[in-house]
Amino acid sequence: MTKAERAFLHALRISPRELGMELVYDVPHNIAKLEQHMVDGYEKTVCVHRKGATRAFPPGHPLIPDRYKPIGQPVLVPGDMGRYSFVLVGTDGAMEQTWERFATARDE
Repeated sequence: MTKAERAFLHALRISPRELGMELVYDVPHNIAKLEQHMVDGYEKTVCVHRKGATRAFPPGHPLIPDRYKPIGQPVLVPGDMGRYSFVLVGTDGAMEQTWERFATARDE
């Protein structure tokens, strides 16, 4: 049970069943990981740090769950106080611009 779920249960004084809260999507917001990418014409293992960003695989990519394959990987872009948040999906263009085109199954 998450802290948010516990807070809602406490504040509303209802059961978990009545609350019906469930995780929809979970992805890290800041991450550094070893990935395979083309650098100066050679495939290399590099450590990629995505600060405040997540990967966004396009439709049909083998590393995303089947339920998202028709549309692409969901990407959550949080706003702050007084600003909008966005739900986006990965595209082929984004893959080419962010090194993801050369990512392999070893990345996950």
